[in-house]
Amino acid sequence: MKANMCWTMLVLAGFLLLAGCQQQVVHASHIRSDTFSTTIHLPDVHPRAGDRFVVETALVNHSERAYEIHHGAPLIFIEIEADNWSDTEPKVNLVLDIEAVIEPHEEYDPDTENFINGMRTLKLDEPGRYLIRATAHFSVWNPATGRSEGFAIHSEAVRIDVR
Repeated sequence: MKANMCWTMLVLAGFLLLAGCQQQVVHASHIRSDTFSTTIHLPDVHPRAGDRFVVETALVNHSERAYEIHHGAPLIFIEIEADNWSDTEPKVNLVLDIEAVIEPHEEYDPDTENFINGMRTLKLDEPGRYLIRATAHFSVWNPATGRSEGFAIHSEAVRIDVR
């Protein structure tokens, strides 16, 4: 009798575990991985050491619907790597909750507006070859789970040669 009860409990526990796993699959991300992309463009890929150069970035919504996103400041981080560095430059994020609606096919760039001259610029003091990439960090509400889903969307790296 005790053995039958034990087997029944084990089988029931197995079914509950299997049902829990299946439930997680149902509540997987409601946003496809190709819905958003981060772009980076450098009009001048051969700047001189010590001179400022423009970096243009945007978060692009490739879908046919609008999404309400939440993000800190900046939305898009710029990461710089050099051949002789062991790590990328540190990133600083202000703890804010900025809410925005990104319309279908919109290129959203809230960061550039925050710079005094209306442009995002960088300056590298040493000549050399660098890789620059942009990463957008934001979250979108998932009604299926009742929670926010965080995203980190990386751009392709752009190589520049600082003279």
